[in-house]
Amino acid sequence: MNSLKCNLKRILKAVGVGSVYNYLEERVYLKRTAVVVQKDLSSLSPLEPALERAGVEIHRISPSGVDFQQGNSSGRVRYRSQERRDKALFYLRKGYRGVALVREGEICGDIWYWGHWDSHTQAVHPDLSWLAISCGSQDAYGFDLYICPDNRGKDWSRLLQGAALRQMRDDGFTRALGYYALDNLPALWVHRTLRWSEIQRVDRSRFFFLRRSRVKPSSLASTSPERDAPPP
Repeated sequence: MNSLKCNLKRILKAVGVGSVYNYLEERVYLKRTAVVVQKDLSSLSPLEPALERAGVEIHRISPSGVDFQQGNSSGRVRYRSQERRDKALFYLRKGYRGVALVREGEICGDIWYWGHWDSHTQAVHPDLSWLAISCGSQDAYGFDLYICPDNRGKDWSRLLQGAALRQMRDDGFTRALGYYALDNLPALWVHRTLRWSEIQRVDRSRFFFLRRSRVKPSSLASTSPERDAPPP
């Protein structure tokens, strides 16, 4: 029911701002290729200088982490987007954890991840079966990176994803898993810059809540050095 309410709010908002096409584009498509990737967390370059230059802070989002539910009073931070706030509360109820990008008390972006926190971990993230990903006890799956529209194009996606990788490592994970759409050039750039390695490619089809996928057989070969290299 919570998921249905969240989607209903998004539908009503899409209708209200005239962006129905963009909403449907995310939920109705046929054979859109996803690139499944992995990242070794044993060696990560420092991130603090880049965060300082950008004038942003990183906050962990977990049931015992950052408090954003009551606005920005008493040292709390708040979401700029009500929709993202509602989604964050939904993710926390599912047992996921997140990392937020904060500027002047406002959450300007976030990213989420799932892992085997303990023996009582809630249901496996549904993307894993959809993308044919095998997630072991030392693996974390990252998903749903978001940056507020007026802050895009500032390299904040790379900063946020880099911070999430460090948080995964601090949580005891040794490998990160994720994916990006092949036709999403900004996501391709970020993943190559951070030196993710390609595992496989999956053709995905979706009609709202109905989802199907098929791993491309030609993509199962080991990753070539060219795929690991950052763009020029």
